[in-house]
Amino acid sequence: MNAYAFRRALTLALLSSAVICGAQTNSAETTGPSQPLDMGAMTVTARGRETLVSQTPGGIGIVDAERAFLDQPLSISDLTRRIPGVSKSGDAHWGAEINIRGMARNRIVFLIDGQRVNTATDVGIQFGLMLPDDIERIEVLKGPVSELYGSGSLGGVVNVITRKGQFSDQPEIHGGLSLSASSNPDGFSSYTRLAYSDQSFWLHVAGGYRDYNSYDDGAHDEVPHSYAEDEQGSLKAGIKWDSANVTDISFSRYFADCIGVPGSEGLPGNATRVVLPRTVMENISLKHSFTPQSDIWEESSLLVYYQKIERDVSIDRFAFPPTAAWPRPYQLWPGAEHTTYGLHWNNLLSIADHSIATGIDAWRWEYSGTRRRQLALPNGSFRFVDDTPMADSSQLVIGLFAEDDWRLNDQFSINVGARVDRVMADSDKLYGPAPANALLRDSSDMDDWSWSAHLGLTWRLNPAWSMTLLGSRAYRVPDIMDRFKYIALSGTSALYGNPDLDPEDSFFLEYGVHYHNDAVSASFSAWVNRVDNLVVAAPHPNNTNNQLMANVDEALLKGLELDAQWRFAPGWTSYGCIAWMEGDNQSTDTYLRDNPPLNGLVGLRYEHNRGWWAECEVEGAAEQDHNAPGYDECDAWLTLNARVGYRFMLGKTSHALLLSATNLANAEYVNYLSTVRGNNSALAYNEPGRNLTLAWKMDF
Repeated sequence: MNAYAFRRALTLALLSSAVICGAQTNSAETTGPSQPLDMGAMTVTARGRETLVSQTPGGIGIVDAERAFLDQPLSISDLTRRIPGVSKSGDAHWGAEINIRGMARNRIVFLIDGQRVNTATDVGIQFGLMLPDDIERIEVLKGPVSELYGSGSLGGVVNVITRKGQFSDQPEIHGGLSLSASSNPDGFSSYTRLAYSDQSFWLHVAGGYRDYNSYDDGAHDEVPHSYAEDEQGSLKAGIKWDSANVTDISFSRYFADCIGVPGSEGLPGNATRVVLPRTVMENISLKHSFTPQSDIWEESSLLVYYQKIERDVSIDRFAFPPTAAWPRPYQLWPGAEHTTYGLHWNNLLSIADHSIATGIDAWRWEYSGTRRRQLALPNGSFRFVDDTPMADSSQLVIGLFAEDDWRLNDQFSINVGARVDRVMADSDKLYGPAPANALLRDSSDMDDWSWSAHLGLTWRLNPAWSMTLLGSRAYRVPDIMDRFKYIALSGTSALYGNPDLDPEDSFFLEYGVHYHNDAVSASFSAWVNRVDNLVVAAPHPNNTNNQLMANVDEALLKGLELDAQWRFAPGWTSYGCIAWMEGDNQSTDTYLRDNPPLNGLVGLRYEHNRGWWAECEVEGAAEQDHNAPGYDECDAWLTLNARVGYRFMLGKTSHALLLSATNLANAEYVNYLSTVRGNNSALAYNEPGRNLTLAWKMDF
């Protein structure tokens, strides 16, 4: 740890201690139970209002703040892998993407507090754009099961709900501090928050800082460029104007400094180092909720937000042979700004046996980028050449949606939803590198309409058993990256976007069986998803050295999932999940690339009534030999994880201590999906070896 990082961490801890010592009006917040989530009793907002998971058609998974503390993850993707059907996917260890039932990258909508996050996904960063300590809960929709989110949710939706304040009958001050240190990757994490509340006002301030070095794999070899350093701060407030009107305001800023991308030596052109030297996300939002005194109109909420993401990339030490026309590049610096303006208006209505959510979802994504190349000349000198990886572009989506949860009787209810979107996109002219600045593609625009719909059924057989069935038709309109990007793969080849792409269409069906009582909670689901007009990179018709995004494939994906827990004795709980899926390219009769192998985990937990608890779990995946052409097989793997903790009260503060060991047997293994930009699985990097973490958190 460098001196600057140490000073920042120490200052953060001292400020938190001062707040704790100075607080006069406070009451202790409990850390909450550390049991695995009881899925049968959990509620979600996937339908625009709170509903029980076991009575909501379509696959849904939840991870809460307590699980984030126990796992001490480096990224959100490390948390969501606990949900069956959700797997950790490629790129940086810090910002690894996720795979939901064989779908990844821009086929998954990523939201923070209901606000869409738009950025490039060729080297993904979305799931690294916030500190896990700031998470209240994560809701994952597995597949196109809701009409609230629109284009891009073909694979599913990940909505991260962050910590914030709430109103209280009496003036109160709450807060917390958490610190952790780990051995592999070697580093530390710190987070603090402070909140004031009364009947008409709340204020929540939070911040955190992390610094981790590159990790070692199970063979004790360092995985290059797997380091990360980042920080985050937020200021949120709520005002209750009267019994019917509430306004929430939020500002947050995330900054990442020098993020490594492991496995980047496998990028096209044989780059040997890829680093994200600067990543910034700033977000401002305002949400107003109106609760009229009406038997029909329950609530109306309007969310407006502004978000800007700045991301710089550094790529160096290219190794492809030089030519007279193209001297060997020594370094490449792409950079871009992604700006999103969004609006979401949601209304909740209750008419007889109908619970309706309806409204408008609109957002505009603007892109602006630059790229600088440092070229090594034959005489040994260097020169710089500037161009753009993609011309300035924008995309505007305006959608109207409605969902109705119709309770037919005590046993049956129907959920039906529909959505229509108008999608408009445009791009300026795209020019090649200076000094020639040749025109690579003329300006372009598109205007299209798309629609989606679903029909779901819930059958409550008795208080313990329920069954769900859902069928849907969904779409993904190709985004501005698919349509307008230009990526130089080497000195003689490039990947071009295609303005004329058609939307991907999905026909989805899922059946679920759920059981829940005081001791056992279990959920089983079987699903199938057919996707037409799949967008992939194909050989360019005018130049086979280049590639062009095209609608060329039809895909069929299917899978089975099981999630269960059993409290079989006082203090003892067993839990586990397992998922299997297979994806086929129907056009070529081959397997799809984003095909996770059979995977799952099983664990045993003991909780003592004096505050002690411990858990041990085994996580793993089977061999993956159902590979897309050009991709290698991946061996099976198992890891052993163990955790022990203690919870206690000290005055008016509650404390939790944690000692965690992940990959205890130091297994050397590769996650089949963890490759950079979807390159050959032989280039995948190893996952971390044994890691010990010591963590402490305090709430008051």
